[in-house]
Amino acid sequence: MNLTPESKVLVQGITESPASTRAALMMKAYGTNVVAGVSPGRGGWKWREFRFLIW
Repeated sequence: MNLTPESKVLVQGITESPASTRAALMMKAYGTNVVAGVSPGRGGWKWREFRFLIW
């Protein structure tokens, strides 16, 4: 996978512990542009301190 600074990332299972931990690490440590997450039954939620929606 080749990510560029303009790449947008969607994280599957973002509300589960392993995915949320890694998503936070990607965003804080590496500056990854996570723009959304998906998780069954949680549509419309905001995730933690980050301001993107869960679909």
